Amino acid sequence: MRPRTVVVGCGVTGLSAARQLLRCGLSTSDLVTVEVRPDVVAEAAHLELRVICGDGTQHATLGRVVTPHTRRVIVTAGPDETAVMITMLARAMSPTATVVTAVRDVDLVPFARRAGADHVLATSDWAGRALALMLDGQGRT
Repeated sequence: MRPRTVVVGCGVTGLSAARQLLRCGLSTSDLVTVEVRPDVVAEAAHLELRVICGDGTQHATLGRVVTPHTRRVIVTAGPDETAVMITMLARAMSPTATVVTAVRDVDLVPFARRAGADHVLATSDWAGRALALMLDGQGRT
């Protein structure tokens, strides 16, 4: 299996990322997801995504889909420490891939970058910014 894009963690954020990639034209044959929770695996499969059921922190599991040919890896697994570890493994397995990692705690952004993420999204920070932006200037006096 040589997918060009791998999403590790298929919770709300991971499935949302996968859906967006498909809406932007990525083929389901170029996308594989990795998830450890059976109920979430079933949901991803229902969306016709290819799913590897397993722990993304395990070299054997991640090595089934992340190769030197992988172009993009999205890490949305939690907790944050798990996401950082998966990022480190993915970077080691695919040195040239673009790795994007989501963490909840803004204080862990530097750790995710040091682990090999090209881009890190602190979801708590971005959610707060998005909420404020939705006010569309209504808070100004």
